[in-house]
Amino acid sequence: MTVIVGNSHELNIKSESVCSFYENHWKRKVALANRSFYEWQFTGSPSDAGYDHCMVAIDNTSNQLVGVMGLNTRPFCINGSEVKGAELTTWVVDDKYFGKGIGPKILKKFRKNTMC
Repeated sequence: MTVIVGNSHELNIKSESVCSFYENHWKRKVALANRSFYEWQFTGSPSDAGYDHCMVAIDNTSNQLVGVMGLNTRPFCINGSEVKGAELTTWVVDDKYFGKGIGPKILKKFRKNTMC
């Protein structure tokens, strides 16, 4: 199994697919299953500029979405300097993929993308 990890907009994953994933894999009902709310949350801020920066993991063999980490990009002020960063939210991995390193792959890709 090969897993590809990247931002939703880079991998051309539509918000409908991510919302459906949240609906099917989150243990309780979650607002992120609603496309309007999802897009407001993840593409509506000025720093997101209309792009979905959520990190997704795709099983390259089946082309199925297997993990998502909600991500809002934003600048932070540290010691008087503005630095690029993000707020991480609502992380979920398909139960069938637990223990296969999906979470660490998502974090590694996130850290690589946000380093200055």
